[in-house]
Amino acid sequence: MELTLFGRCCQTCRTLLSQRFPNIPLTYRSDFPDGILLFSPSAVHSSVLAIPHSGEQLAAHFPRATVVTCGMSARDSVSCSSLGDGCAVISVVRELPIVGGGFVDVQDICLPLRAPTEAEPIALCTAVCLCAGRLP
Repeated sequence: MELTLFGRCCQTCRTLLSQRFPNIPLTYRSDFPDGILLFSPSAVHSSVLAIPHSGEQLAAHFPRATVVTCGMSARDSVSCSSLGDGCAVISVVRELPIVGGGFVDVQDICLPLRAPTEAEPIALCTAVCLCAGRLP
C-alpha cells in the first residue's frame, strides 16, 4: 500500500497518518491541489483519492481512482459534522470502498483530538484510514 499526500494539507495529514500507517512510506507533492491518494496495486479497488469538495483538478490526474469527497458539507462522502474541544464527529454519508475489498457502511464516528485541528484534514485522513480498512 502507498500513500501520497498533496497540497497544503500535507503537514497536518502527515502527522495524523504517520501514526496510523507507521510502516507505509508517505510521499508528498505540494505542487498539486489538496488530496490524498491511497494506492494498492494488488487490491480489489486499487486506488482511492480523498479530496476536498473543490478538488476536481486533482481528480482529473487520477481518472481510474475512486474519488471520495471530504469536508464540512452534506454533499461530501465523508463530512466533519461537528468539531469541538477535544472531539470531532465524522459522518460517512455514502458507502466507501475498502482497497482490499468490501465497503464501509454509512455511520458517525466520534474521534478524540489531542490538539486543535482543522476539519478538512480530519475528514481526509479519516476517509483514507477507512478506505484502507483501518480504524481512524
